[in-house]
Amino acid sequence: MYLVKDKAGKQFLVALYLDNGVEIPAIWKKHCFPGSVIAIMYATSHSFADGQHGVRVEELENIKMIPCSLDTLLRIGDDLKKPTTSGECASCKSPASLRCSKCSVVNYCGADCQLRDWKERHKLDCVAIQKVVEWKGRNWKRFNEYWMN
Repeated sequence: MYLVKDKAGKQFLVALYLDNGVEIPAIWKKHCFPGSVIAIMYATSHSFADGQHGVRVEELENIKMIPCSLDTLLRIGDDLKKPTTSGECASCKSPASLRCSKCSVVNYCGADCQLRDWKERHKLDCVAIQKVVEWKGRNWKRFNEYWMN
C-alpha cells in the first residue's frame, strides 16, 4: 500500500492486490521514494473495507514508478515539446555529436561531459525521459475509447 498525493496535493491510498507469488519489481524498490512519481494507467476509485478511499490496482503492468518529482516530469514533458538545438551538449553547450544511449534524447560532446551530467542530473531524468517518450508514442485514442466502452 502507498499513501500518495495527486497533482492537487490531495492524499489517497494506492493498494496493490496481486496474485500469489507476484513480487514487486526490484526496480520499484530503487525508484520508489518520497517525492517520486507513480503513474497508474486505467485507475479507478475504490472504497476499501476500512472506510478509506483510493485506488485498487491488480495488474502491475498498469503502474510505472518514475524516480523524479512531478514538477521534474512535467518540465521534461514540456522540454520534449520544444524544438531542440540539435548538436548542443547538455553539459557544456559545445557542439555535440553523441547521444545518451538509454533515452536517445540528450546530446553530449564527449564522455567526460556525459559522465558529469549523468552524476549531476541525467541519471534520474533519463528514466523519466524514457517514460515520456514511451507515452508520446502511445495510441491515446485507443486508451480514451477504453473508458468510453
